[in-house]
Amino acid sequence: MKQLEIGNRILGRIEAESRAGVSQIARGYVEMIDSKGEAKIIWLVRGELKKSHVEQRNIVGGFVGTIPVESPYLKAGGLVLSKNTPFGNAVAELKEGTWEIKYRSDKGNHVATIYAKAEYQVKLSDLDAHQGLICCFEEEDFPFEDSLRARLADLRELLEAKKKEGEEVSEEEIQALQIQIEALEEEIALKAKNARRYRRTSTSIRQKFFLDPDQNRIKRLKLFNGPIVINGGPGTGKTTLLIHKIQYMLDSEVELDENLSVKLSNEEWSFIRNQKTGWIFFSPTDLLKKYLQDAMTAEGLEAHNETVKTWHQQRNSLKTALGFFNSEKNRPFVSQGNGIVQRSKQKHFIAVYW
Repeated sequence: MKQLEIGNRILGRIEAESRAGVSQIARGYVEMIDSKGEAKIIWLVRGELKKSHVEQRNIVGGFVGTIPVESPYLKAGGLVLSKNTPFGNAVAELKEGTWEIKYRSDKGNHVATIYAKAEYQVKLSDLDAHQGLICCFEEEDFPFEDSLRARLADLRELLEAKKKEGEEVSEEEIQALQIQIEALEEEIALKAKNARRYRRTSTSIRQKFFLDPDQNRIKRLKLFNGPIVINGGPGTGKTTLLIHKIQYMLDSEVELDENLSVKLSNEEWSFIRNQKTGWIFFSPTDLLKKYLQDAMTAEGLEAHNETVKTWHQQRNSLKTALGFFNSEKNRPFVSQGNGIVQRSKQKHFIAVYW
């Protein structure tokens, strides 16, 4: 069974990454056949790949060479790419039942057939994975919540029980074996159901590596060329989507996105990618602000009191900064509802959590 093989490969990678002490840990796995018919394994990391070398410059700043340093990611066992590359976006936007992707790189356009993909969170404390999903061609999806190791143990037990069905056994033994298999399947289904209920009712923000296909397409809309309104009911993934969108817009991989229609100067890119000036996220309450900061930090964002604020804290400073002032009454206007947001002349973006 393919899921078992991939699960063991993921656990082996986590252990090897921990042993090597790398700073960029893989949280996505892809198995594919490229347009040349070559089989490849791709490990995906959260942000853009960090350099594995240091540039050498002379006293006037001229480039003279590079010095290799320890790699920030594990190179063994497949290629390593960022999830924000065109390839990563193409994998995230795979429609259900479709396994062919088209993407482009600096070497041109490519077509590939995906045979398996997986996403997971990492628990280095016990070298385990959790909150994950393994999808394989022509096999049922394989979700796991608290522990991939425990989920694989359940699968092995189920497989062993089903293998015994092929042996010559009595009718009573077959019935007992069938009861054992059904009980184990019910136990696994109950675990999955409880995990889904926990995710729906938990007050914390669920971390995701791949966004859903529709979410990922929305993430890539309106890149620095106008506002975007994301509307949906509780638990539909608005917060997660906004966090991923901010992280994507700060990543240099965004410059390869076919949806990027604006031309920005190096100075403007520098301003946007400076996390002290590039983004602000408003939360309605202090409690949600704390959850937001934790979820954003997990995505590599510098989430602190200057980048994640409550609207109440920011309202008065905005009134003064943007000139929202009633000269007749010599006092600020009284804000109604969620307030007013005016487009700034500077090229930065504001995310407002409604």
